[in-house]
Amino acid sequence: RIPHGIVISGEASESDDEIDTHHAIPLSASDLSVSPSWEKNFTEPSEKTSSAGSSTTQHNTLLHKKLREKNQVLRKNIVELVTQPYESASKEIHNISQQLIKSQLLVQELRNTIRRLTNDLFDMEDKMEALRTGSFLPNMYEPTTSE
Repeated sequence: RIPHGIVISGEASESDDEIDTHHAIPLSASDLSVSPSWEKNFTEPSEKTSSAGSSTTQHNTLLHKKLREKNQVLRKNIVELVTQPYESASKEIHNISQQLIKSQLLVQELRNTIRRLTNDLFDMEDKMEALRTGSFLPNMYEPTTSE
């Protein structure tokens, strides 16, 4: 059983429905787009029928049409304003990821090159030691000068 909150006078009570509601966070800019049905509700004049036919014509004046057009433009601008940072951040993250992959490949190539150079240096050291201690050259004696 989930404990219920304490009701304090002067504050709004919380219901379990309010606590358990979860809002989906949009994952991409396409998730932030305005749904066609929502947009349609605000761009087309109301088709609600009423007993007095004047309410339909009352909201169909030139000023109301202009207001709906301005609201539509405003809504479009707000959606662009909200989605633009997410789109640019997504592009920037993609570019950074590509640069990171290139850097990682360069580091791997550098590691392999250093390993080969180290192996070559050890081989050269072994050969120099063999030359120094080896008896490849015949012993040379200096002729003694007789006096």
